[in-house]
Amino acid sequence: MSFHKLPSLQPLQKKHFHWPFEPEWSENNTVILKEFARIMGTICFNGRWDTEASLRSLVSNRDNNTLFGLNYSPWHYKWDKTNSPEVWDQSAIEETDLLRERFKFIQDNVPRIDYVLYNCRVFSHVPSTKSAIKTKQEIVYGIAKQFFPSAKVIWYSQGQRNLTKDGWRVDRTVAPDISSDAFTVTLQQLPELHLCRHVFTKALETSLMVGKDSVIPWISLGAAIRYIGHKPLWSDEVDYPLDYSYALGQEINRPLYGTIEHEAEYAPWRYCKEAIFYPVHSDKFPHWLKHFIAYVEGANNRQNPIGASVPS
Repeated sequence: MSFHKLPSLQPLQKKHFHWPFEPEWSENNTVILKEFARIMGTICFNGRWDTEASLRSLVSNRDNNTLFGLNYSPWHYKWDKTNSPEVWDQSAIEETDLLRERFKFIQDNVPRIDYVLYNCRVFSHVPSTKSAIKTKQEIVYGIAKQFFPSAKVIWYSQGQRNLTKDGWRVDRTVAPDISSDAFTVTLQQLPELHLCRHVFTKALETSLMVGKDSVIPWISLGAAIRYIGHKPLWSDEVDYPLDYSYALGQEINRPLYGTIEHEAEYAPWRYCKEAIFYPVHSDKFPHWLKHFIAYVEGANNRQNPIGASVPS
């Protein structure tokens, strides 16, 4: 592992939230967590599984500028997924009760929450269920605001457009009219850097149409989507050249790349005010750490870690 390189890295210019580390790993790696928090400027919690011990370990690494993120996957735990979205039964009651219980636990054990990061991908999206899905998602949005009224609440891939055989289509995971405080987009296409630029730009178009002035990317490093024709397939292990993670770090974080003068060549990255890493370090994602280091070095314009030319 390359954890020994972390102390030499400069902090990222933009705050980067992240998918939570495994609670047991968090409990036993306080020193490493402190470096991640310093570099990213955030500490992120697992709303479902963090324990008092893992929360203590995470919170102990904060400084005065650290932002706190809370990850949670609503409708994933108790709700009977064989149900149609219109159904409100005992499993739906248990799901929302669990959410309130866990958010109260988090509220009692951390200083505050700045961002709630929702990931909800359980519903069958057919036209007849649109209203029912909206009702369920609005309920959990309201619960987040009840416990953390000053937090920004965002949804995984809300506002994203995907490339299909029929052109660019709005992602149906979370409809654009569901309440949120910013739209997001998944940058899971490396080493196809041009696709990262395109999907961000398309998401921004959707965002600006509804009056939201930023887009938050979920960034995948060392893992990616591969397209077989127009069918996307996810892989936990994609060890592409480090140059591409370095280049993405440059573009997202260094102001030059997102200016009006350069957005046609790159992307309007100035509308990216913060970002989120998914995935993060774990045994499941063995290439993430070295690509994270390359990304951070690119963001700080340090020498390319493998000495090759950076792609445009």
